Amino acid sequence: MRIFFGIFLIVLCTFIGYFFSSKYVSRKDFYIAFSDFNKKLIGEVMFLSETINSIISKEKGSIFIDNLKNVLINKKEYEKIKYLSDDENEFFKEYINVIGKNDRKTETAILRDYEISIDKSREEAVKNAEKYKKTYIKIGFLIGLMLMIAIL
Repeated sequence: MRIFFGIFLIVLCTFIGYFFSSKYVSRKDFYIAFSDFNKKLIGEVMFLSETINSIISKEKGSIFIDNLKNVLINKKEYEKIKYLSDDENEFFKEYINVIGKNDRKTETAILRDYEISIDKSREEAVKNAEKYKKTYIKIGFLIGLMLMIAIL
C-alpha cells in the first residue's frame, strides 16, 4: 500500500511541476503568436489595403488574438494577461492602441520598430520555456521521490 501511495506522490508532484511550468509555456505561445501577427501585419500594411479589424477577424483564436479582438473589434477594456509582467502588459496595451491609427508609411515604420522588441521577447520566452519546463518537472519528480522515500 505504501508503494502505491509513494508512486502516486511521484506522479502528483511531477504533475504539479508541470503545472507550474505552464506559465512559461503560455508566455512562449503568446509571444510566438504576437511575433507572427506582427510580421503578417507588416506585410498586409505594405502590400494590401485591408483594415486592421478585417485582418484580426480572420485570425484564429489564441490569448493574443482574443485580446486584440476584445479591444479593437468588441471595444472592451484591455484585460491584463496574468503570465506577463506589468511592463509586458503595458507594451502589449500600447501596441494595441497604436496599430491602425497612422498612414501606411508611418504604420510600417512603427510596426518594424515593434518587431525588434517583440522578436527579442519571443527568443527570451522560448529559451525560458525550454529551460524552466524541464526544471520544474524534474524538481516535482525529485520532491515526489523524496516523499516516497520518507513514507517508506
